[in-house]
Amino acid sequence: MLDPNNLDLENLPLTIRAVFIIGPDKKLKLSLNYPASVGRNMDEIVRCVDALQLSAKHSVVSSCMDASLSLLLLKLWVNCFLSVTN
Repeated sequence: MLDPNNLDLENLPLTIRAVFIIGPDKKLKLSLNYPASVGRNMDEIVRCVDALQLSAKHSVVSSCMDASLSLLLLKLWVNCFLSVTN
C-alpha cells in the first residue's frame, strides 16, 4: 500500500508500514497499519502480544493504559477469578 500524503525526496509515495501477528491457529490476530512518518513503537507491539496471549489463555479483555499497571490489574483480576471458580 502506498501513502499519497507522505512523499520521498523524488516525490514518490512512501509505503505504509504494517505489522501482522498470526496466531498458532494460523489466523490473523492483529493488523497494525500506519504511515511511514510514524515510527514503530515496540512497547506497543509487545503490549499487544501480551494482551493477545493473556486473552487467549484467560478470556479477559486488556486495557490500553500503562502496560505495567494494566498487567498488574489483570493478574489480580485473574487470580481473584480463579480463586472464586476453583
